[in-house]
Amino acid sequence: MFVAAGIIIFVKSNAVAKKLAVATHLLALAFSGAMLWFTAYNPISLIIGVDPFNFYMLVTPLDSFMVSMFVSVGLLITWASLSMIDHDVEPARIPTYYSLMCALIGTLVGVVIFENFVNVFLLAEASSFAAAGIDVI
Repeated sequence: MFVAAGIIIFVKSNAVAKKLAVATHLLALAFSGAMLWFTAYNPISLIIGVDPFNFYMLVTPLDSFMVSMFVSVGLLITWASLSMIDHDVEPARIPTYYSLMCALIGTLVGVVIFENFVNVFLLAEASSFAAAGIDVI
């Protein structure tokens, strides 16, 4: 989601930005469905780095369900905004909207799957900035 957000922000065409956002959400939904199926049998645990600067990720069935819900709602919002955004937002800001939308869903997913307090705090703050950016647009 973060890679797509970085790419969408630099796209000049509104149609391409819309297609990239929908494709990113569909791909994320496919990955979250696979994660939901895989974690039904055993949780995913990953530790990268050393204490106290590590990334500790733990995905249980409940976490993967929440990830699937976030991505599904993000896809529905993105899908619904395809036709309505042209009337509500200035055309030059449409790629920014979709970039912030991808960043928001990505940060919410990160809050769910990371177990380290520092990472969760930073992602929660980033999600509030993305949500505020969407509100300003």
